[in-house]
Amino acid sequence: MAKALVWMCALGFAASALGCGSSEKDSATGETAATIPLEGPWTLGVAIPADEQAAGDADAGLYALANNAYVSCGVPMQLLGLVGGISPNASKLPLPGRDGEAATMPYAFNLVVNEDGAKLATQNCFTCHAEEFNGELVLGLGNTTANYTRDLTSFSNVPAAALLPPAEAKAFLKFQQRFAALAPHIRMSTVGSNPADLVAIVLASHRDPDTLAWIDEAQFDLTDLPHVPMDVPPWWRMGKKNAMFATGLGRGDHRRHMLASSTLCTDNLEEAAAIDAYANDINAFIRSLKAPAYPFAVDTKLAAHGENVFIRNCAGCHGLYGDAPSYPNLAFPVDVVGTDAAMASGTGGYREQLIDWYNDSFYGGVGTLVAFDGYVAPPLDGVWATAPFLHNGSVPTLEAVLNSKLRPTHWMRRNLDSRDFDEDALGWPYDAVTGADDPSLTDPQRPFVYDTTRLGHSNAGHTFGDALSDDDRRAVLEYLKTL
Repeated sequence: MAKALVWMCALGFAASALGCGSSEKDSATGETAATIPLEGPWTLGVAIPADEQAAGDADAGLYALANNAYVSCGVPMQLLGLVGGISPNASKLPLPGRDGEAATMPYAFNLVVNEDGAKLATQNCFTCHAEEFNGELVLGLGNTTANYTRDLTSFSNVPAAALLPPAEAKAFLKFQQRFAALAPHIRMSTVGSNPADLVAIVLASHRDPDTLAWIDEAQFDLTDLPHVPMDVPPWWRMGKKNAMFATGLGRGDHRRHMLASSTLCTDNLEEAAAIDAYANDINAFIRSLKAPAYPFAVDTKLAAHGENVFIRNCAGCHGLYGDAPSYPNLAFPVDVVGTDAAMASGTGGYREQLIDWYNDSFYGGVGTLVAFDGYVAPPLDGVWATAPFLHNGSVPTLEAVLNSKLRPTHWMRRNLDSRDFDEDALGWPYDAVTGADDPSLTDPQRPFVYDTTRLGHSNAGHTFGDALSDDDRRAVLEYLKTL
């Protein structure tokens, strides 16, 4: 059957008249071509409507991401050599396409000269949204090696400002002030876990929603803010998704959702509006990104069989690919998907405070935050590159996503070499351990242990693949390499 009919069949449009379930043969496998069944978990999904996105220039967006001062405070260039002990990113790879002094800077920093003339290294969006795979830097791939397990509060006490020129000292002190507010609340338990949701909550708690002025004393009680992790999704999904974030929280025009992180340093509406003037270009660049091609061998015959299995069992939630791609944009309640509920419930109850602040602020003017107690089934383009899996990064391989019996309770990535990739399991090689206190581990290894018994870290749920045979699961894994 032509794939253009699949969604009509799945939605119940005159199935017999349309030929749903016909006996047309797949030329690659010789088996009956698959269609999405009318019944399946996808019928329990909530459709997320599309919203118009402001037009933008993708090339200008990439330039802005790599050069502009949307984060306007940072580390003076004189101190950039110390960044290895400050930045959560280990990689020092440069960002392709930059010129002059900026060409040699680590990819996670932009070279900025502020209004006082201070030359600064400021963090950019690639801090979280670029990563190495197979030894190469991939823009848009979520960072999985950042180390937020260290106690970073001491950075706010570095006395270097006394030794700097006045403009640099002023900028550095501002950055230290913001860092001091964040650091106690973003310390994660595992290397690679990202605290983005926590950052958003803490920054909102220190901002006046009307003026964006910084408030020294947090306006939310952050005493019990739980350190719930998130896994950074790849940017190339955004060309298909109607809502941002794993829970579908970000609705409407996405451009201000993408740059809300600038509230680290943006202290007034004038600066926010200046950033917003090119935010549509950044949105256009992000939405233009496509997943990279799988760089290793693929068994095409096995993958063709896997496509049929995928269509019958997975496509209703995650979409169709190939010649007639489509994506349903469905969000699923926690009790349907069964994955860890902490993020969906609002990171310990702070969701409503963040939503109210955001929607009442400058940022809520073109797009809003909308609560949903569940998770969006994402498109799977390039999914093979995005280990670990689930919204909290609790499952190390796609093989274990499809077979929940394989999921370890405590595990650690064997190394951070992006060339050491498990082509069979589709993920990073890992070791199962008894916990962070495993006597076989050295002290430097302990922060790499992922403990699925911790709040927000559960690897439960998404057990839909358990019903497949071993052969069908292997075929689906091979097919996922082609996306």
